[in-house]
Order: sequence, then C-alpha cells, then structure tokens
Amino acid sequence: MSGGSLRGTAGGYLQRLTDRVISIQITDNPNSFFRQKLYNTVDGAALVGSSKVKDQNLWVQSRNKFLSGRDYVNLLKTKIACLYTASRCARGRPAKDKYCRAGCPRKETLNHVSQACPRTHGKRIMRHEAVANYLKRACENRGYEVVTEPLYKTAVGNRKPDIVARKNDKVLVIDAQVVGDAVDLDRANNRKISYYRDNIELDQQIQTKYGTPDISYLGVTLNLRGVWSAKSAFDLVNKFKVLSRTDVPVGGRGKSAIGSPSDLLSQPGRYPIGQLNGEVRGSPASWRENSSLV
Repeated sequence: MSGGSLRGTAGGYLQRLTDRVISIQITDNPNSFFRQKLYNTVDGAALVGSSKVKDQNLWVQSRNKFLSGRDYVNLLKTKIACLYTASRCARGRPAKDKYCRAGCPRKETLNHVSQACPRTHGKRIMRHEAVANYLKRACENRGYEVVTEPLYKTAVGNRKPDIVARKNDKVLVIDAQVVGDAVDLDRANNRKISYYRDNIELDQQIQTKYGTPDISYLGVTLNLRGVWSAKSAFDLVNKFKVLSRTDVPVGGRGKSAIGSPSDLLSQPGRYPIGQLNGEVRGSPASWRENSSLV
C-alpha cells in the first residue's frame, strides 16, 4: 500500500487511526458519537431529527407484511440518500454530468428530483394527497366527522386546509407538508400552523360553521427522507391522539398508505431516474436532448 493512497506517510495514517480509536474509546456513549458523526455528513444531515421521535425507525428492523423486498430496499435507499441520481453517481468523477436528466438547469440531487423538478410535479401532488388521506382515515377511525380541502375566503387570501375534523365540540384543522432534506422540521411545522392559526377571519368562519370556539391547528410535517417533525408527531400522537404510535413509521403500513419517497423516482418511460435496477442507458446529456422525455 503506497503512502499516497493513505494521504500521507504510512506512519501518519496509523497515528490518525490511533487517535480516532482513542477518541471513540473515551466517549461515554459510542452510539451518540457515531450518530453525531452521521449527522455531520452531507447525506446524514437530514436525519438529525430521527432520534427525536420514538419508534419512527422501527420498520427498519421489524418484519412487515405491507412491504415487498423491493419496497424495503428502496425505502432504505431513500432514508440514507443513496438512490440513483446523476449528482450522486458523479461523486469523485468531476467530468461526469451532474445536471438533471429532465433538462432542468440544476444538479440532479434527491432533493431536487423529489421537491422541485417539473418532471415529478404530478407525483409530488399524489404524495401530498396520500399523506392527507392517511390522516383522513386516521381521523375517521377515531370518530371524527371529516371535511377535506374546504375553501375559506379571507381578506389576506384564501385558506384551504387539507382536513377539518370535528368530534363533539372539538375541531381540528390539519394541513400536511413534505419538505426538503435541508429544512428545519420544527420551524417548518410552526410556520404551517401559524399560516392558519394567525388568520383571525379564518378562525371566526370555522367557529360560525361548527358552533364551537374549541379549534386546534395541527401541522403534519415530514421531510422527503421520512423523518417527522418532533412537534408534529407529538401533537398527532400524544396531544390529540389522531395517530397511534404504530402509525408513525413511514415504512411498513406507512408505505402502503402514503407510498415510499422513492416512488417519486419511478415513472417508467418518462423519468429515466426511476430505473433503479440498473437498466438506465445513455448519458444525462443525451436524455436532456431527447424531447420525447419532456
């Protein structure tokens, strides 16, 4: 083994390795040490909220009849951001084309494909509706009378929450969102709640319609990697009990209900990035030149 391959002399490499082992040995909590190392990486930063919501990762280690082997693998790939994208495949290869194969002037990252690319706009709408329907069924199963996407006209603009659910004299106004992997989840959830709660005219209209002042506003916030906002999960599970703890994992029954984030990349014949089984042929440049893919 050459010294160059070790980024220095062999002795220097061994010293760095020794220092690293010592730092791990003196760490009180090795799990916490490696967790923080993961969160400090490019691919791991979006998972920083994973440990804040109990049981949300149980699907990784538990058997589940709702998941096929392929779905399970794709969920894991989504979770750790190793789905096939031009940007990821270009790591360590500066000359390789990193730009979106749909023709966008943006690097083809998982975040771009999942959150911004025009090619996947329809899939994003389907994903959002699936999350909302998941919550709708949960509310109905708990005895709520549910209205979906009611339109309220106010002086500051129209408001159209995904769900307004009533049970006895209690009204829940619920709106869902799936955000990018660089977004602060709790902050995004608070903004979603404020968008509805701070509109006094909206609140008055709901009070008039349902005849009760007991109105609560909830955000349903996850990122594209399937990580929940801790505040969102607490409100849904502990505070208002709209979901049970077993409903939290995005894998398992969550996959059967709302789909895998990797489904956004699966549009055979329309988006070559969906060919996760290695059947993709040609270069990103050639795909951008192919107008039939648009």
